[in-house]
Order: sequence, then C-alpha cells, then structure tokens
Amino acid sequence: MVLETIFPNWTEKSINVCIALSSQHDLHRLLTMIVREARHFTNSDGGSLYIREGDKLNFIVAQTESLESLNGKRPSFKSSYLAMTKESIAGYVAITGEILNIPD
Repeated sequence: MVLETIFPNWTEKSINVCIALSSQHDLHRLLTMIVREARHFTNSDGGSLYIREGDKLNFIVAQTESLESLNGKRPSFKSSYLAMTKESIAGYVAITGEILNIPD
C-alpha cells in the first residue's frame, strides 16, 4: 500500500482512530486523539481544532510538540471563542471552505 510507505503504521493508526470514534464517550479525549494522529500523519509540530458554534468558533484543542518538549509537560490550555470572520485563518477557512497551506 502506498500510504504505508509514506505513513508507516497508517493502517494500524487509522483503525485505532475508527475504534475510538465508536467507543470513546469523552468528546474532548476523542478530539485530542484525532488532532494528535493528524499531526503524526502530516509530521506537524502543532495542530488545533475549532468547533463551529453559531457565528463563533470554539478553539477546543491545541497541541504543539516543541513546546511540550521544552519543559516535558503539556502547556496549560483553556478553550476560547473566536469570531468567525475572514480576518483570521480559522475564520477564513470556516467561511470559505478552502484549504490553506501556509509555508514555514
């Protein structure tokens, strides 16, 4: 399988996420797992997840591996709301549905 060449353990990791989708009853844990696995698949240092609630975005999961590595623990994070406007990257994507790839 081509994906296995690019993403080692892709099949196993995908199965684990699918199992969690049907068995995990804690939404925050599930969303945290999805962001973590997406970061691993894309070899990303960080990732975040917003949930649309009316005309706002709820910034619900944030992960940054390099920050966690600095002090050996996950930085504290408190969920917050963001106005859904084209002025922010998350707002722009939520409004337009476009994929943005912003180079380093």
